[in-house]
This record gives sequence, C-alpha cells and structure tokens, in this order.
Amino acid sequence: MRLFGKTVSALFVWMVFTAGIGGAAEKIPVFVSIVPQEFFVQQIGKDRVDVQAMVRPGASPATYEPKPRQVAALTQAEVYFAAGVPFEAAWLQKIAAANPNMKVVHTEQGIEKIPMATHPHGEPEDHAKETESEPHDHDH
Repeated sequence: MRLFGKTVSALFVWMVFTAGIGGAAEKIPVFVSIVPQEFFVQQIGKDRVDVQAMVRPGASPATYEPKPRQVAALTQAEVYFAAGVPFEAAWLQKIAAANPNMKVVHTEQGIEKIPMATHPHGEPEDHAKETESEPHDHDH
C-alpha cells in the first residue's frame, strides 16, 4: 500500500505541475480499473481530476469488458491507474493502444496480494448461506 501511495502522490504532483502549465483550470481526465481506486485518486486529486472507474459496482473485474463509451473516453484520458485485476490481462494493451499519449501507472507493482480464504473443496467461504439445519462441516 505504501508503494501505491507514493505512486499516486508522485502522479498527483505531476498532474498539478502540468495543469499549471496549461493555464486553464480544466480537470485532468483519469481512468482507474475499480471503484476503490476511484475514491483514492479523487481524494488526492480533488477538483483537479475527473476520475472514471472502468468496472462499476455490480460488475466483476474477472469477466468485465469495456463499454464502447468508455473506450471512446479513454482517448482523452491523460492517466490510467492499473490495479492488476483480471480484466486488465486481456484489455490493458488495447486500452493503452486507444491512447498512446496516456500514461499507464501500475499501482499493483511491489504489492503482495493476500489469497482469499477458501474451503477445502475450493469454493470461497460464505457462511451467510449456512443455516442451523444445514451446517457446513469445516475446521477454522
């Protein structure tokens, strides 16, 4: 998380510097992969950035495909923050090709991912579905 903070902070300084050169107070168009990133970038960039998340709430980063409207908007973006989510494996090169001038920042670099807990039979844990009449036999 420390690397992510440094990356975002460094990029924010760059955005402030380049926004000052242009003279106008236009918002810098920025894309992120997932909504939690959108929150962080918006909090850091404040009113200087226009942040859009590719994967909206309710959609899965594992099966996501960009909408045509998003691909069109990406041609105007100055920065894309990648997070290492599954859809990026198939789409990040295409996203970058849509706008060769867009800077792609890999915020996942140097971050060790923690595996999700699973049951012995490979399914994610979901104790909310268990009932007293149908307890699931497991050791935790």
